[in-house]
Amino acid sequence: NSVKGAKQVFIFTHSFDFLKLLINWVKGARADAGYFMIKNKYVGNVRCAELTAMDKELYQYESEYHYLFKTLKALSGAQDDTIARAYPVPNIARKVWDTFLMFRVPNGQSSYKKMDELKKAGFDEQKLDAIYKFTNDQSHITGSGFNPSLVSETKKVLSELFEMMKTIAPEHYEILDRATS
Repeated sequence: NSVKGAKQVFIFTHSFDFLKLLINWVKGARADAGYFMIKNKYVGNVRCAELTAMDKELYQYESEYHYLFKTLKALSGAQDDTIARAYPVPNIARKVWDTFLMFRVPNGQSSYKKMDELKKAGFDEQKLDAIYKFTNDQSHITGSGFNPSLVSETKKVLSELFEMMKTIAPEHYEILDRATS
């Protein structure tokens, strides 16, 4: 209310949660808002700050989960049988998997234990095991270098991950899918 009639307002914050609150407020209050951020860079050995347009990911997505779901969908459609396309998928898939499990099975247990609840709900145990193994094993350092089997496994597991989400929480999946199309 204190800035209701203001022509220009500057708000500085380090809090992502507060930033999201402000962005949602501004979206509802006015259409002509601009979003900016201070970015630091080094020129020689001197740290400098500059005011730049805010990274669109910070104001375009409701959460990291929302952004990662969209990224994973794009990566799913972009698989071209190369390690380069498959390689970033396990880490992103793990965050989507863990966030989905946190939302769907909020019991404070490990991802492995939460997966048991999805099995009890009747989703295919082999597919769940494959998703867990892929997101767990492939998102950690192995010491053995690139694994060519990652390429075919990526396509299969991404399909199973999205299938699992659609089956276990269809309304949730549809909302995410629409919001990221």
